[in-house]
Amino acid sequence: MTSNLFSTSITYFVKCIYHEDEISIKKYHLLVLDRHNSYIMLQLAMFVYSISLDVVILPFYTSHFLEPWNILIFKPFKQFFGYYKHYWILHNLNRIATKDVLA
Repeated sequence: MTSNLFSTSITYFVKCIYHEDEISIKKYHLLVLDRHNSYIMLQLAMFVYSISLDVVILPFYTSHFLEPWNILIFKPFKQFFGYYKHYWILHNLNRIATKDVLA
């Protein structure tokens, strides 16, 4: 990944987690990165600091330790969220289920 592509990706990530009309300071967001050369830039550090985004850069050869999280944490969370979304839709038929409503 080139640094230009990563800058575009991080800009899109920030647009997804923050609303354009209001930046939620009360919510915490954590971005976990592996130690790739294209990620480590002064501009990136200044940008994430300016929007209060927490970034963790993993040491070399340690990203594989996070793989169990996909099974132990993220899969049950996604499954529970799917059940909750289905329950919410059944009880709120006249409303649209957006991430703002479900979060």
